[in-house]
Amino acid sequence: MRRTERERTEARRESFAAWFRPRLIELGYDLSAPRGGGIGKFAADVDISHTIVSHTLAGKRIPSPEVLAAMAPVLRVPLPELLVRAGILTEEELPTRQGAAEGGAPPTPEQLAEMAGIHDPQLVQHFVTFVAGLRAQQAQIKQERGN
Repeated sequence: MRRTERERTEARRESFAAWFRPRLIELGYDLSAPRGGGIGKFAADVDISHTIVSHTLAGKRIPSPEVLAAMAPVLRVPLPELLVRAGILTEEELPTRQGAAEGGAPPTPEQLAEMAGIHDPQLVQHFVTFVAGLRAQQAQIKQERGN
């Protein structure tokens, strides 16, 4: 029996939630009680709404690619892996690491936006700006660590 699109979407949300909850706990966010503060702390660390986090944990939604890009460094997970976990991209849609290792350039933010299904020019520009900010932060972290 073939799954409907709604069933596939629901399964993706539940699968992501099943990965997301233990990841937050592993990183020290207290999710043991409603007032434990973990949801609010993670939301503040990522600079997103409490609602996005609670709905994601409940399997009610998968965050947008832009929100996932903000979550990735806090979750300590590369953005491409997070996009695959969220079901936005498949492994086959990811650029190969081998190509980058052989001197190929990493994908541009515009290419990542295209791969994530972001086509509206204004949203693409938001994504590009966000990725540029993350890359600048990454460079600063490397510099501070002496890498």
